[in-house]
Parts: sequence; structure tokens; C-alpha cells
Amino acid sequence: MLKTYKDISPYFIILLYRYIAMNNTQATTHELTKKERGVISQRRYREKLRAGATIEGSNNNLAKFKAKNAEYMKAYRLNKKHNITPEVKPNVPTKPAEVKPTKPAEVKPTKPAEVKPTKPAEVNPIIKPIIKQHIAPRFKSSISANSTPADIVKSKSYTPEAIDLIIKKISVVMLKVLNTEPTANIKRILKSLLLGYNIQGDIKYIKRELPFLSDKNLMPFINNIRSFYPNINTFKSYLIPFVNVLARLNGYKKEHQIATMIAKDANDLYTNIRDDNEITKEDFKHLIDFSPNIINDKLNTIKYLNDKMLFAIYTLIIPRRLEWSTVRIMKNDDGINNIIILDYENPLNTKIIFNNYKTFKTFKKQELTLGNFSKDFLKILYQYIQFNNIENEDYLFTKNNKPISKPAFSQMISDLFSDIYNYNITLNFIRISYATYHDNFKYSNKDILKIANGMGHDISTHTQYIKRFITN
Repeated sequence: MLKTYKDISPYFIILLYRYIAMNNTQATTHELTKKERGVISQRRYREKLRAGATIEGSNNNLAKFKAKNAEYMKAYRLNKKHNITPEVKPNVPTKPAEVKPTKPAEVKPTKPAEVKPTKPAEVNPIIKPIIKQHIAPRFKSSISANSTPADIVKSKSYTPEAIDLIIKKISVVMLKVLNTEPTANIKRILKSLLLGYNIQGDIKYIKRELPFLSDKNLMPFINNIRSFYPNINTFKSYLIPFVNVLARLNGYKKEHQIATMIAKDANDLYTNIRDDNEITKEDFKHLIDFSPNIINDKLNTIKYLNDKMLFAIYTLIIPRRLEWSTVRIMKNDDGINNIIILDYENPLNTKIIFNNYKTFKTFKKQELTLGNFSKDFLKILYQYIQFNNIENEDYLFTKNNKPISKPAFSQMISDLFSDIYNYNITLNFIRISYATYHDNFKYSNKDILKIANGMGHDISTHTQYIKRFITN
């Protein structure tokens, strides 16, 4: 009777293991852990040495193998005890892991941001408006007597991206004007409100943590915002998020009307300023020269390919708004996304299609072909895609492997152009510069319309971008 493995023929053991390996390879691969497979591998190795087999890459000495393995285990236990790396490795032949060469990421040196303290400006205080006619929130136009609760929620809701931007602007204003930040609880309530839900049970938290929204405190709060943002358009931009919130809060109808009227007056004033086609001497410094030779000279000074790509889409082709932040590579037009359809065999057939942008309801789908961009732009585009290993359905611009948000993309544009021109340059000034530069040429109305459509706005808006007069 066989009592131990020592009573079994070594050759029988080898044949047995081969039989098991042949009939259970798939199960072993999928069911055993890496550690268990390693144990089996070492056991087979020892049995082969005992059987007298010659193993390539081994010293074929069982005693030496045991001594070497004992030394490894001693080092391994020491490592576990003192957390140091063992230098001795087991004498088991292993296949080296395949290492694929990787392209080093483009590393751009960063300089510390200059933080300048902001002080409230001296501006004329806003007088509390007299409400003669109530202005209904825009979402109410899509709610009827037959609307279901789900329809009402949908009508009142914003997209997640818009919600993030609204809450971010509210946070910025609270920090700058009130030197405080909204709590996590208030952010949760605001997010629920902006998703269209009824937050009646949380109104008490609004009253407690956002007291500046009450009728008594609203005007001092709005005037504080105005003093921190003397630029009328910027002031309007930071006031509107509070208008959006007030429009959805039960019991804040009066406050909503006041804030809405002030925002409307600010917008009317801004429109009148734009219609004058005037620009101050200070703002004139923010404009850039769109002469082709000047643009090419600036392009040649840019060291990093990623920066060249960002500069190119706002100088080598008609500068649009922020829809480039959502452009992705696709093989076909899906009618939903902003896309690029590549043609590596003939890059001149490249198509850029915009299906999602601010004025889409007016201009519908817009497609750019060779007539809208130069060969220099195509060269940079294809180099950028290849360098960053951008594949089908990938976004052209990302941050932390995710689609970049529009605020982050806007800041990236401003940072790049400000660094190149040594002056604060925003996307708005880039678009004003482009419209103003082309106004110097005697274009036909048809050509002007083509430029305006390419920028994603109508003729009326386009004429407001053109600056002809410099004032003090």
C-alpha cells in the first residue's frame, strides 16, 4: 500500500502532472490565482529535479535549489517584518514581461499664478427698480395646464454642465463679496433646485444660509456685486445665476422680479455700448493683429504642439465660441456631437461639423471644409492627433482623461494668448479682434454674412463685435 509520495515512482509523478496539465489547462488558467500557479510551478520544478530531468536554464541541482529558495524565503520574511525589499530572488525560470515603448508626455513648465488682491470699485449705486410689469421666468413658457409633474421638472431643469457653472459662479461671488463659501448642504439643495425639483422642505436652509436673497438684503448684495465687477457684462454674468435660483424658489417672487429687472437693464446697457462700436484705450490693448504674417510669426514662437493646436483653431480659422471644447473624432456625422471626420489618405477632405453650439437653433448644422481652413491648420491638426494618440470617438481636448469643461477651456485659451501677447487676452477679445480686422477690407455683404455665420452669430451681432472708435 502506498503511504506517501516517496513510495511513488518519480516518472509516474511526471506523467501524472503532464496529464493534469493537458486536461485542465483552461480551468487552471481561469480558476487558480497567480500565487497558486507559482506554487504549482515550483512543485513541478522540484519533482523534475528529483526525477533526474535536465532543465534548460537551471543548475539541475536539487540541494542548491533548496538552499537558494530557503535564502529567498528568509529575505521574504525579513521584508514582511521590516518592510524592506529583498535582494534575493527564487531560482525559478521566469519569462520577462514585455515592455512596450511609451512616448513621453509633452511636459510644459508652469509658472506660479500671480494673485492680485481685488478691491471694490467706486460705481454709482443701483437704485431699486419699480416693478410695473411682471416678467415670467423663461421656463414657464413651456408649462401648460396639461403638463405632468415630470414635464414641469424637465422644463425647470438645467444640464449638469450648466448647473456646475451656475453653482461655481455663485460660489465665486459669495467668496469675493461676502468672504464666505456655500456649504456642502446648500450646494446639494441648489443642485436639486436647478435640476427642477421642488425643495419646499429645504427653504428654511435657504433663508438661513443665503439671507442676502431676501427683499431686505437683496439690493445691498447686488450693489456689492456691482462694485466688485464694474464691467457691465461681467456684472450681468455673475448676477444671472442668482436670478436663475430666485426664479425657482417658492416665496421669492418679488426678489426674482427685482433681480431680473436689474439684469435686463444691465443687458440693455451692454447692448447699447456695443452698438456704439466704441472701445476704450485700455480695452484696445487687448486686441490682437490678425494679419497673416503676424499670426504666423506668433505661431512660430510657440514651442509646444498642444499650444500650437489651441492657438491655430482661434487664429488660422474663423474663431468660434467654446464649442471646440466638445469636438471629438468620429467616422460619421451622428447629428448630435461636434465632430471631426479625418481622411489620412487625403487630409484635404477633412470635415469639421458643429451640431451643438449656442446658436444652433438659428444656424442649424455647420460644416467646415477646405475652403474654411488652411493647409497649415490641417498639418497642425493631424500632428496634434497623432502626437496625443487621439482615436475614434475621443475628444480633441481633455483634462484628466475627461472632456474639458467650457470654463476650463476658456481659461486655457486666455492663459495661452495672454502668455503669447503679454497682455490679458480673453476669447471675447480674440473674436472682437477678428471681426475688427476684417472690417478693414471692402467685403461684399455676402462675404460679411459668411464670416458672421462662421463665427456662429448673425449680422446684427457681428456688427457689434466690430470696433471703430477709441474713447477715453
